[in-house]
Amino acid sequence: MMPLNEPAALPRPASSPHPGIEEVRQWMESLDPEPEHEGQVTRLALMLFDGLQPLHGMGARERALLEAAALVHDIGMSVSERKHHKKSYELITQHRFLMWRPDEVNLFALIARYHRKAEPSLEHGEYAALPERERAMVRKAAAILRVADGLDRAHLSTVQHVDVSYDSTTIWLKLHTYRDCGTEIWGAERKAALLENVFVKRLSIQPVNGSAARTV
Repeated sequence: MMPLNEPAALPRPASSPHPGIEEVRQWMESLDPEPEHEGQVTRLALMLFDGLQPLHGMGARERALLEAAALVHDIGMSVSERKHHKKSYELITQHRFLMWRPDEVNLFALIARYHRKAEPSLEHGEYAALPERERAMVRKAAAILRVADGLDRAHLSTVQHVDVSYDSTTIWLKLHTYRDCGTEIWGAERKAALLENVFVKRLSIQPVNGSAARTV
């Protein structure tokens, strides 16, 4: 077991320039019971997005939608823990955002909705109604968000930074942490299936401190 230490200062990903990000952040902070967790998952999601950009091919628009979704993925917990991913979708789509178009709100609400449980499916009306290009985007972004959420499984902001690399068969995540991260590795492993399906690669996660690596 690694000893507890003060977190070191490591690089943080830049927030998206979309003017609506701060609006989403303020709404989240007014309702969410664990804003620190939302912030940590958002940081990790952006790191993964940036590291995997050559694979997923998404740009600034999609990065902003992922950031918004990550900030409010657990907003449904303010209503009920049970099926909170679905409640997150409902709260997001019912809220009156001033700096996002309705179609953008629907997209980041869907990404948030798919951060856990069932994967995107054509059996889900809101998802099936999207154009094919947007369905692909939601799948990719939700896959990233699932792993980012798993990497804060203990809600302790254990992972400070993620180094991302990949080859033809594998995506590697190397975790910079300030304490033992076994729980975070386990959390990411159990939510990795969509990411592996989307990118057709297995996921391998290893802390840089030399603790035991795990491969999904």
